[in-house]
Amino acid sequence: METLTGISQTIPISQNTVQKIFDAFYASDEKAQTQVRKYQKTERRGFSSIVQHKSYDVHLADDTSYILLISSSPDEIVASAPVLCTPLSVYQSLLNLLSENTSIPHPTVLSHSDTRDIIPAEYLILSCPPGTPLSDLRHAGRLSDRQNMLIDLEIGRWMREMHERVQNEWFGPPTAQRAPPVGAPFALPSVFGGGGAEEEPSYSWQETFTALLEELLACAEHAGLAPGVSFADVRLCLGRAIGSFLFDDCEVPSLVSFVGDPGGVLIELSAESAEPRITSLLLPVYALYGDPLLETFFVAGNDGSAAPSQALLEGYGGSPILFARHKTKRVWYDAFLCLSVLVSCGQVSDNEEQQSKIQWSQKRLLECAELLKDAPCY
Repeated sequence: METLTGISQTIPISQNTVQKIFDAFYASDEKAQTQVRKYQKTERRGFSSIVQHKSYDVHLADDTSYILLISSSPDEIVASAPVLCTPLSVYQSLLNLLSENTSIPHPTVLSHSDTRDIIPAEYLILSCPPGTPLSDLRHAGRLSDRQNMLIDLEIGRWMREMHERVQNEWFGPPTAQRAPPVGAPFALPSVFGGGGAEEEPSYSWQETFTALLEELLACAEHAGLAPGVSFADVRLCLGRAIGSFLFDDCEVPSLVSFVGDPGGVLIELSAESAEPRITSLLLPVYALYGDPLLETFFVAGNDGSAAPSQALLEGYGGSPILFARHKTKRVWYDAFLCLSVLVSCGQVSDNEEQQSKIQWSQKRLLECAELLKDAPCY
């Protein structure tokens, strides 16, 4: 039996519980074979492993497979630590928004329940795209140079498509009260325990990003999550960046998947064809409306390689880093990613994938703190 730990209680996730969820899903179909043959926790790869929602691969007796996504707490994502994990009700809206405005492949939302009658948590049932994580295929050396190039071209193209076609009038993380696609404003700092719908929407990316960053810095410092990092020095650098309006060159709030990386890209390889097919990518589980440069795909070496590749940048239409100030911004975004990982996971995890990201984040955050001391802001 799995357990789902919330703020005030522990939710048991047994096969019987999963069975009740799918009995309810198929309640109107008397002929459906709804017996749950097997369920197991989804093995997340890459930076998506830090997501708080619990994900399960569910296989029924009729050989159909689904993803069961359960909110990590009975009260959505209102945690003691500042995280950007997208509430499931908003996640559903974002997936629908991607379907309406882009050709990006992703799971289809089949059912959403917030009644909390079976389990005291919100959940989604999604289609289960076939495929293997891109990071696994690359680690095993199963892709040729040509296949890697084709995949990166497609990732870049779809990422640009999302940034250009899914935009908003306000900056910040989605909220359950104001979810797209109806032009909903995003208020700060709702994800961090603020007033949410009562807050004024943010029209400045610099104000939005620095508010989020300050919350992460405060939490990481208080919890001692980044040994060796001088938070006083980092804040001095941040003050210099703010004074130089470093982040104010982003004027259009684009949807950013943030933790999208090769671990979150599913690839289907057919025995009949050498052409790889992407079946899922850029899932908005840590979504923000903000600067496209924030995408983790633009981190150099996030999967052990020299990323982003030239093919990915070509698919995107060119590098978003044009001037020295853009390189400095990307260092800040690296630091933001590192802090998000550490605040979400702590310093130690029994999850191997999470632990590798924790170690990378601690090392990279130290590097960022040094780089930012002399980084140009003009």
